Amino acid sequence: MTYNSGNVTASILGDVIISSVYTLGTNILYLDETIREAPSSTYSKLTSLTITQMEPKKATIRISFDLGNIGTSVSNCYGRIYKNGVALGTERTHSVIGTYTTYSEDILFEEGDTIEFWSKDGGGTSEAAIKNIKILGDTIGANPIKVG
Repeated sequence: MTYNSGNVTASILGDVIISSVYTLGTNILYLDETIREAPSSTYSKLTSLTITQMEPKKATIRISFDLGNIGTSVSNCYGRIYKNGVALGTERTHSVIGTYTTYSEDILFEEGDTIEFWSKDGGGTSEAAIKNIKILGDTIGANPIKVG
């Protein structure tokens, strides 16, 4: 599946090609709709992206994801963005069964960093899930930023 936004085309299966100069914005530059379930009540890394090329070399990146409870009990489920294995984003919670809430954060990253998505369930029969991972922004230029 590919996503096309003007002169930007991104594949959710391969590298994300953004553009030479990234700025904060609301355009979807990367989208991964895969539903990833947390395996336990302790934080686990569900997926990650590595910034392999970016201009400027350091920038605040807007990231969003949907956090949901796909279990059968009303209990908090948790999600958080990590950078290079370290918790950095705000711990998010969601408890309503069968629904998702979208969370967005602006976090400083630089070339070579990993953007990681971690989650845990609240115990019992709650099941945390993350989906619709997005990188949002605006771009100027034609040289690629790659996130894979």
